[in-house]
Amino acid sequence: MSLNGIIVLNEGGSTIYSKIVGEKFNIDPISFGPLLEAIQIFARNLDQDRNLTIEEMVILGFRLKYRHFENLTFIGIIDPKESSKKAEISFEYMIWAFLSKFRLIFEEGKNVYITSHFQDFDLFFLEYRSAKEKKLKKWVEKHPYSKFQGILIKMTNYFPISEIVKISPNRLKIIGKKLIWVDINIKSDEIKKIIDKLKEKTALIYGLELFKIIEEEVEEILPNITRTI
Repeated sequence: MSLNGIIVLNEGGSTIYSKIVGEKFNIDPISFGPLLEAIQIFARNLDQDRNLTIEEMVILGFRLKYRHFENLTFIGIIDPKESSKKAEISFEYMIWAFLSKFRLIFEEGKNVYITSHFQDFDLFFLEYRSAKEKKLKKWVEKHPYSKFQGILIKMTNYFPISEIVKISPNRLKIIGKKLIWVDINIKSDEIKKIIDKLKEKTALIYGLELFKIIEEEVEEILPNITRTI
């Protein structure tokens, strides 16, 4: 279940972060921005009415997966010898972790980033790129960006993720199949409405106490964090 690399591009196509392991894949990450943009333009020109995009391609035998969140493009590099499904799961958790760890930076709304700000993600990538999903999920549960995001993570243990996202599809996004990301532009009043609906939904099926228990569990994880988003 090993992910060989991850590259992150800003909205303009410049590489703001990259980490690649092994010597077989020796393409300069800086070149991916212009390359991806050229490929995406080609795809859109094939049928301008359908707004086509490239989600996967193969270079030097390696599979490259593309995902787009918060005006960033994430590229996952997967060794063809590895299980594609398992490596994709690792890639999805890497996206969530990257966005969560540097959310304050992205909330500023800048398109130009200082690459040194993201260097400490190297340690996370190296430790978790080959981790099993159980270990990745445990990390996510213990490192939510906020109380609200922590509640959403807990709620996936009781409701299908698609049902939770339906409450606010413009603000709650699914990364992969099992991870919920909260849009960086969400407002406090929107959060309150979502929480109220989650409380109602939980009370209807599981009773009034469960949501209170979930809140208490999240507060134990985040004793020093006061942010609501």
